[in-house]
Amino acid sequence: MARKKTKYKADGKTNDSRIQKQKEIEDILQMNGSNPFGAESEDDLKEKLSEMSMIDLQNLAMKANVFPSGSRSTLKNKLIKAYKARSQGKGMSRALITEPVVDPSSKNAKRALEILNS
Repeated sequence: MARKKTKYKADGKTNDSRIQKQKEIEDILQMNGSNPFGAESEDDLKEKLSEMSMIDLQNLAMKANVFPSGSRSTLKNKLIKAYKARSQGKGMSRALITEPVVDPSSKNAKRALEILNS
């Protein structure tokens, strides 16, 4: 008996129920991932960097865990490289979580479980 293959297509829709569930859980658990770069795309970052002073670039580098040394162009390139690595999940040190993000007996934890199990 042949198995039916499921085809997934990217349609650009953001109202998928899985995405909605993920957003609800992130809101409940207050897991709004912080982006030290403050940019949604590489182009946005490049535009933002072009408007920054050297001191602003150094401050951003420190927030993004990039050593703030070198000339203006060197620092911009370091920040862009760090942004690319972060957006691709490379070179990021992940914190070891040793305790639950939320108290398992709390109202928020129960709501998150309801969403996950629905």
